[in-house]
Amino acid sequence: MDQAFDIACVVGKKPIYDYPWTPHALATFRNITNASKILFISDGTLEESDRDSTPIPSAVIEPAQEEIVAERLAPYPHLKRTRDVALCWRKLVDVAIISQSKWVLLCDAADIFVREKVTIPVPSEGSFTYIREDIPGYHAKTFSAFREPIVKGCNTGFVLFRPEDVDLEFLEYICEHHLPNLRDLWWSEQYAFGLLAARTRPRYWIGTQVRVVSGLGMRSDEEMSADVVKWWAPKKRVMSDAELSPYLGNAAVVHLAGTSKPFYRAAMEPIPSSDPPLSLSSKEDRALNFGEQILFSMRLAYKNTTQFVSEKRHAQG
Repeated sequence: MDQAFDIACVVGKKPIYDYPWTPHALATFRNITNASKILFISDGTLEESDRDSTPIPSAVIEPAQEEIVAERLAPYPHLKRTRDVALCWRKLVDVAIISQSKWVLLCDAADIFVREKVTIPVPSEGSFTYIREDIPGYHAKTFSAFREPIVKGCNTGFVLFRPEDVDLEFLEYICEHHLPNLRDLWWSEQYAFGLLAARTRPRYWIGTQVRVVSGLGMRSDEEMSADVVKWWAPKKRVMSDAELSPYLGNAAVVHLAGTSKPFYRAAMEPIPSSDPPLSLSSKEDRALNFGEQILFSMRLAYKNTTQFVSEKRHAQG
């Protein structure tokens, strides 16, 4: 079984120079002990000189990234347009095209903290392994919920997958038929990841070891440990390092999503560590059933409606 994989992360000038938590997060990537190399994917602003301002001066940068991606996407105009206007799609498209490894571990550069030394077990067959979300963080047209199989809550902060399983022709179809006229493409790349995962053998990292913490208090430590994904949840915004800390538990990998980032120091507190390094575990996932598709369509309808109303009010002043 081929255990080689790259770590890939989308990086640019803003996260490197403007976010104080980014260098601390990147420094923890060294705790992933069995990666072949670290690959920086440009968000469109990265230059090779910026690499020296990070804790990973040995990271690989492909200087011809834009040309390579443009050539590969030439037959897929809807996918190319989506990737060009939505930075988040570089996490999927550019990583899959630029990485030369059989497997890649996508890590969010600014907010993944690997808190102890770990190893990443690579599956023997095609699979997407991801963090389970607080809630299904997807965006698409409302009735897309019934068109293709999708997993319940795929968070793209820490995903292990094979670039060959990123089907560009399928993504062209999705961009043309599921995403047109959306006013905001945020979370649409997670929607695409969730669809691609359902086409393989989807798995999720167990919440005792790997979790996403949004800073909105939608899941307790116990719920994250039990891999609970909610359709709706009340929000209780975290306002300090001390308030965030209980949500982190002793998870080896935490994704500080959304409003939790300013309290990153909580993720840097020492936790019990393993010797040898902890081998991260995952469980099998499945696609939504029909009842869950109905709930999913309700979430999409709510998001699309509230966004439309908000923009209309803004336009009216």
